[in-house]
Amino acid sequence: MQAELIGNLHKEKLPPDPWWIEKGILPKRGVLLLGGEAKIGKTFCMMELARDLTKADRALWGVPGLRIPAPLTVLYLEQEIGRFAFMKRIHERYATEKPPDNFWVATRTAEMVIDTPQGKEIVAGLIEQTQANVVCIDPISQAIVGDENSNNDIKHLFKYLKQLTEKFDHLQLSFVLAHHYSKPPKSTRYDDDILSELSPYNFRGAAKWFDAPDTLITMRFNKPRDKEWKRLETGWMVRQDSSPEKPIILAVKEPGRVEKVD
Repeated sequence: MQAELIGNLHKEKLPPDPWWIEKGILPKRGVLLLGGEAKIGKTFCMMELARDLTKADRALWGVPGLRIPAPLTVLYLEQEIGRFAFMKRIHERYATEKPPDNFWVATRTAEMVIDTPQGKEIVAGLIEQTQANVVCIDPISQAIVGDENSNNDIKHLFKYLKQLTEKFDHLQLSFVLAHHYSKPPKSTRYDDDILSELSPYNFRGAAKWFDAPDTLITMRFNKPRDKEWKRLETGWMVRQDSSPEKPIILAVKEPGRVEKVD
């Protein structure tokens, strides 16, 4: 590594397409962390995010401005509900729609963790096999053997993710991680109840969960309306661009579709 003059950076043109999801939501070679309380609907949102990424020129969850410029190959590492339950969701979601050809899934095994030598070899092998541009891990806490409360362990986790992006530089590899809140949310962070429940400080465990990602998306329950399975209010912290000014409301509708609603 060598230092370079700031004037050289000033002369260099900015890359034309730095994001997988525009407005800095998912930078190429970046990390997005999303989550909320248990059973809130994170997996539905993750599965639809992965599906949206595989499609050309569409908006994430139908949110205007959050455009996905090009279709990507996605690898989804399911770490929580197991093969049968995940397969059931896939059958329901794609009952009347062909699953994307560029959407790969690997379901939970004891060896598929990303902070042991064996697990690292397995995950790197899956990326090599699929040539994925984005890896979704749901949830990340089940994909590590380290202590989620240890800043040192989580620092090494994000360091390894960075090493994977360098190893697969030609893929411009990025990661989307699902994580859980602490119990209960830290309502003392803000005076406003809504803001407190959407605070990214609510993520469970070490402070590095808050510090390391490029973007953090938080979710809280909202009362579902007619024909909605779930309704979620989402908060956004985007470090490489401006964050949305107001919470964005998402609805999970049959058979698992996620879309923005008013």
